[in-house]
Amino acid sequence: MKNKVTKATEATAIKAERTPKIAPPFDIYLEQDTTDKLILPYLAKEHGFPKPDGLDYQAQHTLATDTEKTGRYDGLYLSGGYPYVVLEAKRYIHNLEAADFEQARFYATSTFF
Repeated sequence: MKNKVTKATEATAIKAERTPKIAPPFDIYLEQDTTDKLILPYLAKEHGFPKPDGLDYQAQHTLATDTEKTGRYDGLYLSGGYPYVVLEAKRYIHNLEAADFEQARFYATSTFF
């Protein structure tokens, strides 16, 4: 019986170690909080993305969306100096809509890059 308890405890400890530590309250997280405290640590830990303090990541940047408007993406991952992931974050409590995905796609396919 003791062996089963030990294995269950070890499995729980491993799962807890892999789960990012997220401090509440999420309802006050703004876009930058969501990016810095949730998305970037998750991408680095779970998917091997570069850490945001390195040269392969650029934080928010404004770009022209058409002749008289601008937009601001929330992050950009680079590989060999070329962009490969554009990050568009929202507040934690924001329910994603089709327009949010269109916005991210628009930034990613802009002529800025």
